[in-house]
Amino acid sequence: MIGLEFICKVYRIEYKDLALSIGVSPPSIQDWLKGRRKIPKARIVQLRQIFKSVPEEYFQKELTKSEELHVQQIYFTETDEFEEIEIPFIDDDGVERWHKERYSQNSGIINSLIDKRKNESLIERIRALIDNDEFTENNNHKMVDKYISILEKNKKEEINFLRMVFYYFKNKHEWGFDPFFAASEKEIKMYEEFKELLLNYKIIEPDEPAD
Repeated sequence: MIGLEFICKVYRIEYKDLALSIGVSPPSIQDWLKGRRKIPKARIVQLRQIFKSVPEEYFQKELTKSEELHVQQIYFTETDEFEEIEIPFIDDDGVERWHKERYSQNSGIINSLIDKRKNESLIERIRALIDNDEFTENNNHKMVDKYISILEKNKKEEINFLRMVFYYFKNKHEWGFDPFFAASEKEIKMYEEFKELLLNYKIIEPDEPAD
């Protein structure tokens, strides 16, 4: 199914009502859904006015699983309702007080969809790498297989080495951990030596001086 069909299903909009909203006949909607005709640019603009947060490219393409989850996430975010609840707390003087917080009724399902979407996006990226192996002599498949094998073995030394590689090849702040926090002298020495190796061969750039 193309994106528009899935979007209507999630938003619980019937095709006849959608056709009426944008000024086309119901058979025109069916032609778009069956792929007999492309959705005209002017109609895409109208659809964007109805489904305000849905990316434009979603309407006419066959959605991936992660994109379907994205549409659901958008729907539950747009239709979310909030209520204020009072939460008790103890102040610095030991007195019980109350403060108000806004509570999202859809927060649980939205967070679940976000997590599922991350997982599906990762699986799709891995699948794309493997599917393109005809151009890489099967190297992508071998590398992914090796990486998964290391994780499955769960050997601390091998996993720590992978973490070290990712630490230097990714933005350090994105990686989300400080390898030098509570590290042993041996681990710190390994990181420093590996960094020097990467710098010597100009694989990474030197750190920018601190302000």
